[in-house]
Amino acid sequence: QTLTHIRAQGIETILAIDNGSTDGTVEILEKHECVIWHDAELAYNQEQRMSRLANEPQALESDWLVPFDADEMWSGTNGRTILEVCEVTDADALNAASYRVFPGNLRDPKPQMFPSVAFRPFPGAVLAKGNHFVNRPGAVDGELMILEYQYRSFEQMCRKVRHGKLALDAAGWPACEGAHWRKYGAMNDEELMGEWLRLSTDPELISV
Repeated sequence: QTLTHIRAQGIETILAIDNGSTDGTVEILEKHECVIWHDAELAYNQEQRMSRLANEPQALESDWLVPFDADEMWSGTNGRTILEVCEVTDADALNAASYRVFPGNLRDPKPQMFPSVAFRPFPGAVLAKGNHFVNRPGAVDGELMILEYQYRSFEQMCRKVRHGKLALDAAGWPACEGAHWRKYGAMNDEELMGEWLRLSTDPELISV
């Protein structure tokens, strides 16, 4: 669904990193004619991986780079596509406000604290953790948005946070980094169920 959506938004080439998946992800990427990099390292070093991709010749020859995750649906604001926004902006980078989506097609009313970023290619550009910032010169605007399907079910939430905690530990990140994965990943099933219910049944959630 994510790949079909991002193509419809005007993205022509998809460079994908498969981090040792065992759930059929590679077959889906191949079906959608993605350029696939295989990386079996457990450690969560997303910024190094994404910065490396952003400096590949194929990426540097592009007009714009959109570093999206598999659970993110990017679009332009005000009903526009990513392509429509990029074609008219004078900025060199575009912030994307991210809204978590839960079952029932309900989302947070306010965006998450840190936006993600799309940008024009620049040799030596470095992406920060979580794709929240790119170190490259130029003006920044904010005309993109993301619907993030971070937690799609209780079972998927359990897998995600526990695998995430293992990846953070393997990377040797300090305790102050990745706080939500560390917190949730250390919980037992009963504690996680409480968090799942708190998040997914919040009365302030609104329709997508």
